[in-house]
Amino acid sequence: MVARPVMQVEVTPRELPFTLIGGGVAISPTWAETSPTTAVAVELAAFMIAFQVRIRLAWSQRS
Repeated sequence: MVARPVMQVEVTPRELPFTLIGGGVAISPTWAETSPTTAVAVELAAFMIAFQVRIRLAWSQRS
């Protein structure tokens, strides 16, 4: 038996105020006409505001 790594990713939406703030942040690059690099960074920030992401790494024993 060998221990194997198992990765579990949970993505759950946050409460309403955080979702609205994330939506506002996500639309801001189109209003400000920013560069594509800045737009990607802002979209990632908006995703992290609107959603709660948990990543877990565990070892499981499988026969």
